[in-house]
Amino acid sequence: MGVLRRIKTSQQRSSDGNENENTLPRIGDGVEEPVTPAGRLFLQPDFYLTAQCILGFQNPIDLPALKSELSNTLAKHPRFSSLMRLNARGREIWVRTHVNIDDHIIVADLSRFPRDSPTIVEDYTAELSAARLDASKPLWEVHVLAMDDDRPQISLRGGARGVCILVFHHALGDGTSLMSLFLASTRQLENPAMLPTIPRPAPAPQNDLHPLAWIWRSLVPRLWRLVLVAWFSITEIVKFLCMQAWVKDSRSCLRGYRGAENEPSRLAIADLKLDDVKRVKNAANATVNDVLLAIVSIALQKYLTHHAQTGSDNGNHCKFKTKWLKSLSIRALVMVNTRPSPGLQEVNEMMNTRSKARWGNSLGYMLVPLSVNKVNAPTHPSLEHVHHAKSISTRKKLSYEAKLTYSGGVLLIHLLGIKVLSEHMTYRAALHTTLTISNIVGPVETVTFAGNPLLYIIPTSSGLPQGLLVHMTSYANDVRIAVMAKEKIVPDVSFLRDSVYAAMDTLLRDTT
Repeated sequence: MGVLRRIKTSQQRSSDGNENENTLPRIGDGVEEPVTPAGRLFLQPDFYLTAQCILGFQNPIDLPALKSELSNTLAKHPRFSSLMRLNARGREIWVRTHVNIDDHIIVADLSRFPRDSPTIVEDYTAELSAARLDASKPLWEVHVLAMDDDRPQISLRGGARGVCILVFHHALGDGTSLMSLFLASTRQLENPAMLPTIPRPAPAPQNDLHPLAWIWRSLVPRLWRLVLVAWFSITEIVKFLCMQAWVKDSRSCLRGYRGAENEPSRLAIADLKLDDVKRVKNAANATVNDVLLAIVSIALQKYLTHHAQTGSDNGNHCKFKTKWLKSLSIRALVMVNTRPSPGLQEVNEMMNTRSKARWGNSLGYMLVPLSVNKVNAPTHPSLEHVHHAKSISTRKKLSYEAKLTYSGGVLLIHLLGIKVLSEHMTYRAALHTTLTISNIVGPVETVTFAGNPLLYIIPTSSGLPQGLLVHMTSYANDVRIAVMAKEKIVPDVSFLRDSVYAAMDTLLRDTT
């Protein structure tokens, strides 16, 4: 990313009477819009985070239709039509600019990839994860693969006839907000006039109870819940602070190191059926997220066991022994949006009317231990991983850990500055843990973008010094787990993907 240019705080004219080229319009009616604290964090040299979203299309991509759709949707959003600049005080702000859509659409050159390679999309996306966006234009791009039938036929994942890869800087917004923005540009395949349907938690039932019954059935549980919330909030935030200060994960063949964020990455994607996940969920009386977390835990356990049994250092000079699995500590940072994400209708209106709806990064973190140790269960040992995930998620739902980490980060920025938070807090948290996990809920039905049905929507990201970044996304009746791994740390990422499939098979077998 290029150096941010300072802008004038008031309009100045050169000697010939023309406006100075560095004088750019502010967002709105001449008012600066500052970058959110999390957005400023993601702009730091050692914490440059970008997001990639892979879109697989059923039909060949119509480039004029794609340009028109982007011009009428994403390009109208204030963040996607603004430059990142510094004001006179050296603070990052957003400044509105004209968007030339041709500057943001890049037709990929795939000549360096074998035409029959089944991982062209994954390999190209991994290359994009190492690139930095051009700061002279709004911080997003769209890369087009296999644009039309005139291009040489290549192998694209999932039977897609065309693929687009959206690349965003995370300063534009958190993953949930960015996904909401994109989905607000899509329509249901069966009903083109309707926005996609995103699952929402069912509201709690309202019962008319006798006052005495209400005290026993409602008031007492609520008071007990308050006690649990206070207890879990304190214990979980203490664990998080200890992790930041000195408690590190076990030194395994999966953990990253300082500078790993600049290393090349590899991407592997596992495609699962949502019905299979729900089958395990019902058998274990858990949630979909619990099952997905268990799948990741089992897959990592299988990977570590294989790595220990082969006795190789995997190319990263980290020997690992089977006996260490019993005491292994592997934890994940889970990114959490600490405020309700804007609804699709709200985002759609934001693009059409350029209203100032709530937007930005409001990310907190939760520290989640993974059950990669051998589980001693007489029957159905894989389901014990689901039960472990359920117990963890129950504690996390009853704590304010994510909100406290976000609020604490904002306070530290004001007290100590963004560099202290980036170098000594957030970066350290990534170094002391093994992986980051993100989960995004997608539409329940097939949707179209620019009139072209989407076969899959697969977000991922990069920029952390960890060995693994795991992103889980649902779309229609599918769940996809994308693993972005540092090549020097996890060179055989395809084996890790196969371990995800094996974990799913094991869970299904144990539910019968």
